[in-house]
Amino acid sequence: MTQPPCSSSNGLPAATPSATSLGISPLADILSGLDEQARAGDPDYGPPPQSNEAARLAALHGYRILDTDFEETFDRLTRWARDHFQVPVALVSLVDTNRQWFKSACGLGIRETPRDVAFCNYTILHSHPMVVEDALEDPRFRRNPLVTGEPHLRFYAGAPLMTEERLALGTFCLIDYTPRRFSTADRLLLHKLAQVTMAEMHNRKAIVRETVAESETTPA
Repeated sequence: MTQPPCSSSNGLPAATPSATSLGISPLADILSGLDEQARAGDPDYGPPPQSNEAARLAALHGYRILDTDFEETFDRLTRWARDHFQVPVALVSLVDTNRQWFKSACGLGIRETPRDVAFCNYTILHSHPMVVEDALEDPRFRRNPLVTGEPHLRFYAGAPLMTEERLALGTFCLIDYTPRRFSTADRLLLHKLAQVTMAEMHNRKAIVRETVAESETTPA
């Protein structure tokens, strides 16, 4: 049985260690400099993503990650983010043709939602994080069924998962059920979490490709 990504093997909530003890060395190095970067002015999140949906979907499907099991590689990132930002939900969300599918869902009991109600569907249009501090005050989302009904979402922050070709495959995102503020330093950290997640996806893709190649050359 697959363990929920925010639980330990005994079913109790997993303690969230530091970025260093998790082995997330890029985050450990970045954390100390975020406030200084935030004070320096508007962060540079790079050029906008390509507006080529066919290429974006082809790239996403090329990772062979959709509809796979939870993996600790990604779950440790969402656990860390949920603890650091003190939010109930942290997700690695991949935006497919008609759905958003969650590779990691820390604090959420479902694996996907329709794309047409997904906040992440807006996030992938930009290179910078998208923040909705109070969905009831945002005309794009105040009538969204995820806001007006269960789970009554109020706060959202997401950073795009961007390939080197500037294709936004999904997001690393946070959800809360009450409005909240989100600083420039918070946005920078969320962006870095998305970059680390994308690097892990790239590593996973290489391993999958190697495994497939080996299986194809191994005699039956």
